[in-house]
Amino acid sequence: MGKNTYVRESYLSRIRPFIGKDVVKVITGMRRCGKSTIMDQMMSELISGGVPDDRILKYDLESRNTPRFKDADDMYDSIASWASGKGHVHVFLDEIQNLDGWHTCVRAMLTDLDADIYITGSSSKMLSGEMATHLAGRYVEIGILPFSFSEVVGVERMRRGSRTVEELFDLYLHHGGMPLIVMNGYDPLMTDSMLTAMYDSVVINDIAGRKGIRNTMALKEILGYAMSEIGHVVNSTNVGNYLRSQGKKASADSILEYLDAAEDAMFLSRVPRKDIRGREILRIDHKYYMTDLGMREANGMSNSLSIDQVLENIVYNELRFRGYDVCIGRNDGLEVDFVATRGKVTEYYQVSYLLASESTVEREFRSLESIGDNFPKHVLSMDSLDRGRNGIIHRNIVDWLLDH
Repeated sequence: MGKNTYVRESYLSRIRPFIGKDVVKVITGMRRCGKSTIMDQMMSELISGGVPDDRILKYDLESRNTPRFKDADDMYDSIASWASGKGHVHVFLDEIQNLDGWHTCVRAMLTDLDADIYITGSSSKMLSGEMATHLAGRYVEIGILPFSFSEVVGVERMRRGSRTVEELFDLYLHHGGMPLIVMNGYDPLMTDSMLTAMYDSVVINDIAGRKGIRNTMALKEILGYAMSEIGHVVNSTNVGNYLRSQGKKASADSILEYLDAAEDAMFLSRVPRKDIRGREILRIDHKYYMTDLGMREANGMSNSLSIDQVLENIVYNELRFRGYDVCIGRNDGLEVDFVATRGKVTEYYQVSYLLASESTVEREFRSLESIGDNFPKHVLSMDSLDRGRNGIIHRNIVDWLLDH
């Protein structure tokens, strides 16, 4: 592993317990968020642990250096031929969703070969439907996100940079945490152009290309609206009204199809509402958050001018990074920004830029005080003064992000 490679220990620690086990390790995440690097780091660990190079095979389904397989059976034959006579082998298949019927190949490897299997994909639905049926009970999914803020700080320290935590947070807030951006030190000459290129690649290849969407102009308009409205309710009605105000139109079915495609590509996350008292998931008023906020600013939107929304998005992504399932909460007409669950643990979060007035303090704390259970409750803001009360924890957002 190169000396300038940042080891993403949070993810590697989730994969290690399954090394050598008869389950497929499925690493999912948006394009360019670091899946291939995680895969390479796992390969390096195996080699440093004594696994011979000739027992490790990697195929990158987006690389021209990988054989052009006719179909899944062709790839299976290639892997089976390579594995013959080697004993226990380790197979890494990168961006596997690019091969139609890939699940039949993976299932056959599980059945026929003595293989430790790792795959990556940039589709949230690659394990749904027929694919889930083929691999039922025989896979574990590890979702990868762009760098968290604690990882950004870790990269800066590894690079022996001199930026302060405050300077790094300002860069993170505006330009996000895509690994290539962070590893290049948020180079001001390259960051915007790299983010624009990444955005175009996701839109053209993973959203439009994968779903056969031809009207890319309408797609970008709808994505632009969703990006501008992170943390607010987004549905076919308000998107349609926006388009009409711009002299354009799209059917409700098309709007929902495009948003679903963006979610499948893991560009956006659709977050449902949950009734805290009744515990049921509500079917209306979903919100969307971005996987990486740098692409928002690269599209001409100011993250500073939308600071409340952007901080909400940062907290949402951090909770996912920490392994929580996240919903929006509703309790007796009051909204709780996030209900985060992990196993038997539930935590509640309110996010605000600053608790600048007593009315703001009252609004943020009242929602949490209305919840009758004893699970931890948090208010996060950019304030340095602790305003916690009645058992509700108040933390500075930057301090909370680094407390992991």
